[in-house]
Amino acid sequence: MLESIQSKITAKSRKIKVRRFSTIAVSLLAVFALGITMMQMGAFTKESNIVSIVAVDINPSIELSVDANSVVVRVKPMNKDARSLDYKSLVGLSAEEATLKIIEMATEAGFIDPEDLEEDYVLVTTVNVDEEEEEETEELNERLKDIIENGGELPDVNVVVMKAEKIAWFEANDKKVPLGMYVINGMVQHDGVWYTAGEFFSNPENKKNYEKKNELLVRKADKTIGLLDRFLDRLEGDDIDVAALRTRLETEGEDLDALRLDIKALWEATYGDEEGIDGNGKPKGKPENPGNPND
Repeated sequence: MLESIQSKITAKSRKIKVRRFSTIAVSLLAVFALGITMMQMGAFTKESNIVSIVAVDINPSIELSVDANSVVVRVKPMNKDARSLDYKSLVGLSAEEATLKIIEMATEAGFIDPEDLEEDYVLVTTVNVDEEEEEETEELNERLKDIIENGGELPDVNVVVMKAEKIAWFEANDKKVPLGMYVINGMVQHDGVWYTAGEFFSNPENKKNYEKKNELLVRKADKTIGLLDRFLDRLEGDDIDVAALRTRLETEGEDLDALRLDIKALWEATYGDEEGIDGNGKPKGKPENPGNPND
């Protein structure tokens, strides 16, 4: 009987050891996999002159490697849509110029449609990859904010500028998720489904919380007003009463996001599937000859 008890104890002890070994092995494999990813990205071999990463996520998503002079020295297209753009032409530009050019190329390719009533989002995320040059990355982040707010010809888009830690960059690459999406998805609870920027910010609570915590959420208000005015002109031309909406548009301080949704609802109710909305839920039959949005 004693031998039987000892055998059971020995067997149980072996099972515990096996479980512990399995847990340790899985943990080591995870660390090893992350280490391989980090090595591939140059984490342990200080890559020549790269100081900062600038990830521009629209869909397409493009990653810029930037030196201490804020010049783009390498460009990595992160998805199929990005590979369809002339991304190689970004090498040699300043990080600021390259960021604006990506937005321009995405607009020309139709990924951003400045003439519909859907909100478009551009995520611009900076990462410092050289601890000795952390100040340069901070300054680059500020210059990106400044040029987006005050300079450059941007379409009517929301531009979000944010910072991320190097580990988030590693993890995003390991999961094959664009960095900007990885960062904003870390702000919410979800069931394994990755939110796009549009989906994330369509929730007013997410948008409000983000604006409190983070650096920048920019909408070019003058261009939004011009766009909404053209849609109202089209509706008015079809004898639709838009007087109340136009009064709101002309009211200083009006919530343009809410007004946009109300105009979109009227547009859909008026035109429906006949000519108002395409297969992606976006308005079509847009006003011709839009002209200068500031006119």
